[in-house]
Amino acid sequence: SLRDRLVYVDYHPIVETESRRIFGYEALARGKLRLLRSPEVMFEVAAEADLVWELSRLCRARALAGAKDLLRGEQLLFLNVDPHDFADPGFGVLDSIDPRRIVLEITERTAIKDYPKFRERLRSFRERGFRFAVDDAGSGYAGLGSIANLEPDFIKLDISLINSIDTNFIKQNLVETMVGFAKEQGAMVIAEGIERSEELDTVRRIGVPLVQGFLLHQPMRAGAGAGAHAGHE
Repeated sequence: SLRDRLVYVDYHPIVETESRRIFGYEALARGKLRLLRSPEVMFEVAAEADLVWELSRLCRARALAGAKDLLRGEQLLFLNVDPHDFADPGFGVLDSIDPRRIVLEITERTAIKDYPKFRERLRSFRERGFRFAVDDAGSGYAGLGSIANLEPDFIKLDISLINSIDTNFIKQNLVETMVGFAKEQGAMVIAEGIERSEELDTVRRIGVPLVQGFLLHQPMRAGAGAGAHAGHE
């Protein structure tokens, strides 16, 4: 069908900073048509056609299907979800993988207006074993307020905080503060967008437990190369 041709999923490894073991994978849906390659554009087009929930469901189904062969041992699957997805009656159906293996990564394309109601929705997911990540912390809507309100298990630091962190002491101080704060809250910080070894060395020195970026691994497709990374188990 047309839908089958529209979406594929890339899996970006999330890596333990010290051991370099793969901790989990972030599933990123991509549009196959070049015009729709970026998720942002894809979801804008879907919004105009009133198909956001449908597109979200398709992306999740794809991500879950591919992850079944990819996840090893205790590895987790990070799934990007928009706050609006929680209002979708079809959202909770993620039966193919144990919820305890899934981290719902909340990507705020739109600001969350009603936090008490949103937290209520999150609670029912938490009770089933799902965990949560706040994406792009330190940029846009994902400020300190959303971290305080959502009480995430993982805090993903935006690439703008990580880029050239080796030469920027303010960024180093901010990230160090976030690492300390996360520890106290029982959460883990993930540094996104690690592209240079100096950045990796700096976040390791600061104590960031998890990292993600092209320096460590290129994104992969399910079915292609899952075994190729077995050496990192």
